[in-house]
Amino acid sequence: ITISENIVGEMTEFTIRELEANTMYYVRVRPYLTKEDSLLSWSKCAVSTGIVTNEATPEEPLMPTFDQITHNSVVLGWTFPRDNGNSIDKFSLRMCKVSLGTWVTIAPKINATEGDLEQLGDSYYYHVENLDQGSQYTFAVRAHNQIGWSTYSAVSGVVRTRTCAPPTAPRLVCKTDSMLQVEWTVSPNFFESIQAYEVHVKRHRQEDEVEAKENDDYEWIILEDRFFIDHCSTVASARAENLIPVSLYSFRVRAQTPDGDWTNFSLEGGPFKTNRRF
Repeated sequence: ITISENIVGEMTEFTIRELEANTMYYVRVRPYLTKEDSLLSWSKCAVSTGIVTNEATPEEPLMPTFDQITHNSVVLGWTFPRDNGNSIDKFSLRMCKVSLGTWVTIAPKINATEGDLEQLGDSYYYHVENLDQGSQYTFAVRAHNQIGWSTYSAVSGVVRTRTCAPPTAPRLVCKTDSMLQVEWTVSPNFFESIQAYEVHVKRHRQEDEVEAKENDDYEWIILEDRFFIDHCSTVASARAENLIPVSLYSFRVRAQTPDGDWTNFSLEGGPFKTNRRF
């Protein structure tokens, strides 16, 4: 590429700026021939030997993204930036609680190679815990190699943790050949603010069924959609009826809060097996 077309006078030096670190470049110069009133052909100009720029600190990572938001945690993801000649060995993560407006370094040395990060494709993920429920946060990350630290990434978007913890995994309390009744518990700190529950049930495919399915199970279906509760107990229950005898079913549940937000789903409860029909 041509970087300058107007070097005049007796100059014999020229500084090329904004090059990439630890990268080889070749340079050539062609003169303007006054007598011929034209530039010398590039094919007649000598090319320099390869010139390698110095190693440098890493480029700044891209802005972190969010995944798996709960009432007290969030998973952050980012890609490894260009290392500029030295492998990246660690990251530093800082966080700002929006209501406070103060940046705090929450993970000064996230090991880049020994299990602190989870890899999925080209992205790496870090689990941030011990957040306050219903609070807003932003994050920024920087990378380190043997030369030093990069600048911090652009600040992430605002993420808001959920306002309530999910219910416990549903547990079996009663069953027949066509019915399963399950119950679950919510934290005493949250149950008075819960407005409704949504309960899902999934049948597990039997070994003798010939119909194929990728995960060998049926899909989740909604058993109870926003069924409302009283606030007399931290325990709630639901009943699945018209089930197939001697079959396995799993359950999961989530809760709705006054602002319309949903908790994460509980862990799966089950599989529970219906009785044989006589």
